[in-house]
Amino acid sequence: MTWLAVVLLAGVCVLMRVAVPLGLGDRRPAWLERALEAAMPALLAALVVAGTVSDGQRLDLDPRLAGVAAGAAVAFARGPLLLVVLAAVGTTALIRAVT
Repeated sequence: MTWLAVVLLAGVCVLMRVAVPLGLGDRRPAWLERALEAAMPALLAALVVAGTVSDGQRLDLDPRLAGVAAGAAVAFARGPLLLVVLAAVGTTALIRAVT
C-alpha cells in the first residue's frame, strides 16, 4: 500500500511538471512555480524516510534512522555531499557496533 501511494505521488509530480507548463506556458504564477520546484525534493525526502523507518508493514526504528538524522544535520549545515554520506554511514555503523 505504501508503494502504491509513492507511485501515485510520483505520477502526480511528473504530471504537474509536464502538464502545467504546457497548459499555462509563461503565465504561471510565482507560487505555483515554487510549488513545482519543491515537489521533487519533497518526494525524494519522503522516499528516504519511508525506506528508513518502515519495513513495509510497520515502523522499524533502528540505527539507520540515526544515520539519516546525522546526514541531514550535515546537509542542513551545508556540508559537502561526501561529508553527508560519511556522517550517515559512520553514525549508523557506530550505533550498530555499540548495540
